[in-house]
Amino acid sequence: MFIDTHAHLDYVLQNVQEDQTITDLDFLFTDQLESIVHISLNPDRFLRDYPILSKHKNIYFATGFYPNNANIPNFNEDQKIEELKKVLTDYKHVALGEIGIDFKDDSYGTPMAQQSLFEKQLALAEELNLPVVIHSRMSFNECYHSLSKYKTSAILHCFSYGIKEAELILNRGDYISFAGLLTYKKSLEIQEVAQMIPLDRILFETDSPYLSPVPLRHKSNLPSYVQHTYQFFAKLRNIPVEELSLIVKDNFQKAFKI
Repeated sequence: MFIDTHAHLDYVLQNVQEDQTITDLDFLFTDQLESIVHISLNPDRFLRDYPILSKHKNIYFATGFYPNNANIPNFNEDQKIEELKKVLTDYKHVALGEIGIDFKDDSYGTPMAQQSLFEKQLALAEELNLPVVIHSRMSFNECYHSLSKYKTSAILHCFSYGIKEAELILNRGDYISFAGLLTYKKSLEIQEVAQMIPLDRILFETDSPYLSPVPLRHKSNLPSYVQHTYQFFAKLRNIPVEELSLIVKDNFQKAFKI
């Protein structure tokens, strides 16, 4: 059985028929998919989607302010953090996220604004004893510096760095989550990490509807496609997929305190 630890089901459901999204979510759980962690990019999106997604017992929830919220005009951080705290305490969540820092382009806000929003959410996660799901693109040093100030445990989502960065995360006792990027021909650094990482620190995800794995690249991603990333990793490490699935299930339960 497979687990997708990071999916944006609100975007996935935009690609299916309306009656399917409202009355039946079982179509998401094909090809031995057991569980999904749905990631909401802000509390308003969570509240909008919860009535639909909460109908399925194997969908878990994480909510946080995505980095680009730092670029919203008149974004009142303190007020927004209180709104996030209310959602996280009023509804069952397994993590706070995804949160972090992104230097892809200017649309995410200034480094200072992103860092401020990130650290306030790290403090909230520490207060609520929730793990955090980290979004880090072209910003590892900055994310790691902020994360190191707090005791909250972390899942580094869609890992896209090398061995040096992986070792820093592993030394904290945190988890590394591999997305479809792992299966791409040019992802040699990520594949090197996959070859050395202890098996008790790995998770897998789709980040659906984005980053479809080989052999489904360029198609809209679905949570069930996570099986291809499992299979790629299992072949890389020369272990049976069935054994890997049991290990990852145990990691999933520990990382998200389930």
